[in-house]
Amino acid sequence: MSPGDTMEQHLNKLGAMAEELDAIGATVPTEVKVMVLLMRLPESHEVLATSLESLESIDPNKLTWEVVASRLLNEELMRREKVGLFESSTETALIFAQKKFESKGSKDKT
Repeated sequence: MSPGDTMEQHLNKLGAMAEELDAIGATVPTEVKVMVLLMRLPESHEVLATSLESLESIDPNKLTWEVVASRLLNEELMRREKVGLFESSTETALIFAQKKFESKGSKDKT
């Protein structure tokens, strides 16, 4: 996965590569596409990749491109929401601290 890419961009790039190979007659089996996808994930997705790989040992038919793509997109969405919540709570804390400081400053002037 290239730095700065979203998961959707990553999935689209790998999907396009697989389609190009299919177009020239070099069909890539689903298992290989999935393994390449998992291997190209950043370290921050290592736990999810490992859990998905273990799914294959339980039932190889369940580890499809669609299942993996869906899980990865959901993971990215959850991570973005967490970052948004963190940023929102940090902003709220800063505003609260600023108001507290301003109110303390106005008390000191009297």
